Amino acid sequence: MLKIKPNKKNIGAEIIVNLKEITNKDIFKIKKALNKYGMVYFKQQKLTSKLYIKFAKYFGKLANYPRLKGLSKKYKQITVVQRKATDKGPSFGEQFHTDSIYTKKPPRFTMLYSKLVPKKGRANTEFSSQYLAYDYLPKSIKNKLLKVKGRYSSEGPISVTTRERVKEKGRKIEELKSIHKIIKKINSKNTIYCSPGHLVGFSPNLKNSENDLQIIKLGSSDGSSVTNTNVRATVTGTILEIPVKKGDQVIQANTFNPGTTIATIADLNVMIFEGKVDEGEVSKLKKEMELEVNLAAIENKTYPAKLKFIAPKGTEEAGTVQFKIEGEVFLDDEYIVRAGYSANATIITAKKENVDALSEAVIQYDLETKLPYVEIEVGDQQFERKDIKLGLADGINVEVISGISKDDKVKIWDLTKPNKIKGWEK
Repeated sequence: MLKIKPNKKNIGAEIIVNLKEITNKDIFKIKKALNKYGMVYFKQQKLTSKLYIKFAKYFGKLANYPRLKGLSKKYKQITVVQRKATDKGPSFGEQFHTDSIYTKKPPRFTMLYSKLVPKKGRANTEFSSQYLAYDYLPKSIKNKLLKVKGRYSSEGPISVTTRERVKEKGRKIEELKSIHKIIKKINSKNTIYCSPGHLVGFSPNLKNSENDLQIIKLGSSDGSSVTNTNVRATVTGTILEIPVKKGDQVIQANTFNPGTTIATIADLNVMIFEGKVDEGEVSKLKKEMELEVNLAAIENKTYPAKLKFIAPKGTEEAGTVQFKIEGEVFLDDEYIVRAGYSANATIITAKKENVDALSEAVIQYDLETKLPYVEIEVGDQQFERKDIKLGLADGINVEVISGISKDDKVKIWDLTKPNKIKGWEK
């Protein structure tokens, strides 16, 4: 059963199938995958020359490589690609290229069959997506290249890699020349249709087009590694950070890559408070609650804010679970507020008015039951314990729900003397 596994990177897919037992239905799926992913490969296949040719014919009429003799008279469409120990210079097919682009009708597909597979990293065959290469180009260069044609020759710069093979089993053939559009539409998508190894000029011979090609190949029109690009912000704001330096390489954002951040910009008129809340308090919070934000850099100033985000998952810090919160802060023109200021926020989770309250300093807690109580005056220097029920607290005062009345006189106990229990020294 045929199975397709797309590569995690930008191009290609592995197809798992036995090519000796392939069906017409399988061929249809392979063609579809080839058009979609640009390149497909099959591992662990053992094919004879006959089976190799048979499989190739499923994809169209076979072409003879114009500069070299084939494997044999019977299999003249098969060209041997190899490097011998005596070879000098680059290997045959080593440079970036599109096969036979110097012919009037270059083949649509190239099929390779590895007879000797080296260890990974020693002799890899690399493939590139010309669709993605086109997508990376600036719009201005795309527009310039749409109508430009390249002039190609079999005796172009890359021809040096075939000279040794031509001496051994090459053909006596005159120089082959062709003209093709630099940008070509294949499978309804624009692609760069250009082989620098065989490119010898442009038609028409436009200097601007040559410069654009230099930018594609080398990064700049003069062949240096530096090029200038205008970068415009899409929002009005203040530059907070420029994380790249002169000489750093940057890439444009696309479907497969987030790109390089060259600057961080923010509208300082819109500030977000970020804080953390303990797990014991987070259940009391709801979005759109009002906050009061105090900045360490600006004393005696409180900014109103609204709670906009409560993290669904907490993180453990120093033995406690904390939940991240965010609030929109409403600024004014009195002070300049800068990004990165430390701040604290106060959130009112509940509110009551006209309640009976006591200072938390006068409240005691039973050492065994942990329940709160106070001592009230019942006579001259005579006090009686009263258990009480508490409500809301603000850190200074606490609401008294029941246990005493507002007319009771509460003893202010001495914090320097501990409660006496059995076993303690008098």
